[in-house]
Amino acid sequence: MTTSLDPSRLKPVADTLLQQAVGAGHIPGVVAAASSAEGTLYEAAFGERALGTGVPMTPDTVFWLASMTKPIVGAAAMQLVEQGKLTLDEPAAKILPELAEVKLLTGWDTNGQPLLRAPKSQITLRQLLTHTAGFTSDIWNADSARYLKTMNLPRAGSGKKIALSVPLTFEPGERWEYGINIDWAGQLVAAASGMRLGEYIQKNITEPLGMQSTGFKISPSMRARLATVHQRDPATGSLSTTPFEVPQETEFDPGGGGLYSTAGDYLRFTRMILNHGRGNGHRLLKPETIAAMSQNAMGPLRVKLLRTQNKAASLDAEFFTGVEKSWGLTFMINEQLAPTGRSVGSLAWAGLPNAFFWIDPKNQNDVWIGTESGGINILDRKTGRFKYLLPQKGNPNSLSRNCIKAILDDGQGRLWIGTFLGGIDVLDRKTGKYEHYKNDPEFYGAVVNLGALG
Repeated sequence: MTTSLDPSRLKPVADTLLQQAVGAGHIPGVVAAASSAEGTLYEAAFGERALGTGVPMTPDTVFWLASMTKPIVGAAAMQLVEQGKLTLDEPAAKILPELAEVKLLTGWDTNGQPLLRAPKSQITLRQLLTHTAGFTSDIWNADSARYLKTMNLPRAGSGKKIALSVPLTFEPGERWEYGINIDWAGQLVAAASGMRLGEYIQKNITEPLGMQSTGFKISPSMRARLATVHQRDPATGSLSTTPFEVPQETEFDPGGGGLYSTAGDYLRFTRMILNHGRGNGHRLLKPETIAAMSQNAMGPLRVKLLRTQNKAASLDAEFFTGVEKSWGLTFMINEQLAPTGRSVGSLAWAGLPNAFFWIDPKNQNDVWIGTESGGINILDRKTGRFKYLLPQKGNPNSLSRNCIKAILDDGQGRLWIGTFLGGIDVLDRKTGKYEHYKNDPEFYGAVVNLGALG
């Protein structure tokens, strides 16, 4: 296996840009790492684990993975599919009867109470792993947010089983929409294996791969290296620490976003995917299973923009606006070449505290970036150059990944980025010069003509 990423060219550029991002106060700290199928190519850490404490960020810093938990749970589910304990396309209620009781939300009565009925078909594991089952998230779905508030229910991340007692907001298989599906998939893993989800993952994934700092429970060693979650004030752009932590004593392990890990540990998992199911001397999944996980598993349905219902948690979210994206088992897949150079068929996702990963099987690279705050990280695989795009001065969220409306490489060495917050950002890759233009008709029209905002 070979990689197009040149570590000797990557390191000085990446180090400089990440140091500049921290030094300018745009982020409190960052850990970034890149790997080929053979091993780690780049790993670095800058800044602080918690703003103002002086405790340095280190490569072994422990992060809350949030939704980067999902691919690990997906791998666990696919192990059980291989063993015949789970199936992708039969009713999942055969293993987890509670799923047969799930209702569909059709609207609200005059008293503001939910109107419910049985869905037309039963939920499958494939639908759960591809976010097409009908479960949505209160962060990006108005009906889900309203239901939790009306019924006074906790979020799924609480680890309370009652948090899963929510209805579907669309018929199974009808469309793609991000939600609590993988929390249910984790419950299927637990039911089929007879083990708690965290116990199953530890025995069958993290221990074989040597991921010693990964788990739902924060061990004393992990806690000593834990990065604090930060929140950005949407008005001023200033960062502050938050007391957030995934509950450590729970009724179930939240498979949708409850794991903690390090960059190095997560690269062990992504390398296993690059190596067709084998890692650290162990076979975890068959090559044909990895192939199935790495291709579109939801037919003609496509990933869409997620409109926020809670700006304190997330802004509008979509990767690569205008680029066709599908979902595998359990990754987002870009079906077209991404404007950053990411190959067709690459696998990716992210976590709310600005944790990102992607796997490029074509170029045999995987990248993990944890920042705990805003900004965009771009790796140009052709040149080995790494770019961290800083938020626009005076508008610190202008380049947050959740603000991007459109992004396009014009083929002349420039990245054109249109944001929801207004204006157009242009990066000249040849000079490294970055400029911001307001919504002047001339510049806006230029981007429209390029097809970026069409």
